[in-house]
Amino acid sequence: MERIAFIIGHTYIYWSTIVTVLAAAGAACLFLSLYLREKKRVLSALICILLAAALSWLLSRLAYWHFRPDSYGGIEDLLDWKTPGGTALMGVFAGCLLTAAVLYLFRLEKDLPDLLDCMSIAGAFGIGLGRLSSFFNTAGRGMVVTGISLPWAVPTMNPISGAEELRLATFLLQAMAAELI
Repeated sequence: MERIAFIIGHTYIYWSTIVTVLAAAGAACLFLSLYLREKKRVLSALICILLAAALSWLLSRLAYWHFRPDSYGGIEDLLDWKTPGGTALMGVFAGCLLTAAVLYLFRLEKDLPDLLDCMSIAGAFGIGLGRLSSFFNTAGRGMVVTGISLPWAVPTMNPISGAEELRLATFLLQAMAAELI
């Protein structure tokens, strides 16, 4: 269940999507601050962010479709950004690695380890923030717990009984682990 933030015509914008987009933007800003700290590599930085975003989106949807074939009706649905459907984080990793390889092969980046270091730090930051989007949906919930409350446990409606139960906020633990990394 997703919480709707805005309705514009027939378009629904969800809070979890807003948090995910802000996390990606934060990761891009951190990447820029790390990558541009010593050398003036503005062109390769911009190409890197745009190419990584495009490839990550495409490959994350392809990975999700591979593991959940019923999620998209076909390749047209997968490529339509307005079609609802999931993404897999492994596609983001693949998109970023492919972007780094392309920049290195086309000689836009000479120091591949430095590029990958900047990407990994910014990526861990973005994952940590992005996992917080589960505050606004029912994803990232663990086992039923007692004796603890928000933020460590979140109230969830049991789909069978309809009763409210507290479940461990595994997404919060994942976010904290990513931020520590």
